[in-house]
Amino acid sequence: MAKTPLLSHANTQVLHKILFSLNLALVFLYTITMSKFEGATYSKGTSDSYTYVYYFLRAAVRVSNFLHLRPSDPSARWPNAGGELGVELAFGISTVCMGVVFFFLFQFVRGPRILGPILSTFAGSIVLLAFPAAYTLIFDRAWTNPTLSSTRSVAIPELICACALFLVYIVRPFTIWAMGILMLLHYCFWILVLFGNGGVSTIYGNIPPLILLLLIPLGGIGWLLHLKTVPQDSSATLQGGYGHKWIWMLVGLVVSAMGLGALWLPSRGYSLVHAQSPDSLSLEMWRSTCQIGCPVYTVTIRGSGTVDYVGEQFVRVRGPERSFLSQEQIHTILEGFDRADFFSLEDKAFAWGYHTSWVGVKITIDGKTKEVRSDMYHVGSKSGSQAKFVEAAAAIDKVVGTDQWVKCGDSRCQP
Repeated sequence: MAKTPLLSHANTQVLHKILFSLNLALVFLYTITMSKFEGATYSKGTSDSYTYVYYFLRAAVRVSNFLHLRPSDPSARWPNAGGELGVELAFGISTVCMGVVFFFLFQFVRGPRILGPILSTFAGSIVLLAFPAAYTLIFDRAWTNPTLSSTRSVAIPELICACALFLVYIVRPFTIWAMGILMLLHYCFWILVLFGNGGVSTIYGNIPPLILLLLIPLGGIGWLLHLKTVPQDSSATLQGGYGHKWIWMLVGLVVSAMGLGALWLPSRGYSLVHAQSPDSLSLEMWRSTCQIGCPVYTVTIRGSGTVDYVGEQFVRVRGPERSFLSQEQIHTILEGFDRADFFSLEDKAFAWGYHTSWVGVKITIDGKTKEVRSDMYHVGSKSGSQAKFVEAAAAIDKVVGTDQWVKCGDSRCQP
């Protein structure tokens, strides 16, 4: 096969490494995200998977806020991080940024003894089989998706065939055209399996976005192009031609790291117990009703220690009541919200139920105001941000002693 300038070894090598890096990032992020989504969905509200889901949806909220996106259904109780587009963009941006990091690492350890065998042989197998393998392993549970027997029926025989073909390839390499035909059959099989089982749709959006699935066939094409040029460039190494581009790769790495940080790292919080003007504190907590009639009331705490209670429904005392707290008691309440890092919370990324009650807290201090709402039951792991917030809100009831106004003995209060 004659080598053309467009299909030079250097060009196909760069293209292949870019696509290979993006494919690795796609499979890595997809595996983590969908595994955690599955864990959170079937955990009955207590899984550590909620922590990752919160961080992911918080990233989606940040993208949505930056682009001024609005959810298609603002009344939805489950996390609605600006709609499906915000979720898909957060996943896509994270994949690209992570792919750039992987590409830089491959360039950094670019010795031929390390990457040569990978790029020439194993990379294509990884690009072709990694996503189907991840999909099968994640959903291969009868209680999750009983239709996945069809996935196993395709994955296991195909894996056996892939191993057999690889052994044949070592003895007698296939032509590029033969490998392209086998690759096309592979894609056809998995398109039928993937979309026959519901595709990549979740309640949050398509994960991964459909356009990112194109990285898989493009990665295979890049691998074939790279193999096509290797016989004529067997004396070439992976070291040539990139020395003058290191500065641009470093810039790309820094930009990608900043992008991942902006999406995933927590925002800057604010310490309540070290406020400059404690007297400026205004803390308001309110609770909603639920399907079985949960107490509805509001508690407002001032920096001076004044506590105002207003009962509305399913409480023993309706209307206003007043009491007072010491500065030590207020300090105890604020410590709980500091442990939850209240001013950095993003409640649009919290978990929600359909018929459970929720609690809201609004704090104003030193001219700063923050309002957070959360479901009372679906709070994720006990060490997670949402659970810590609900615990801090519960501490208000304990310190203030709202039971004297809310509880109706052993029976439920009438509306």
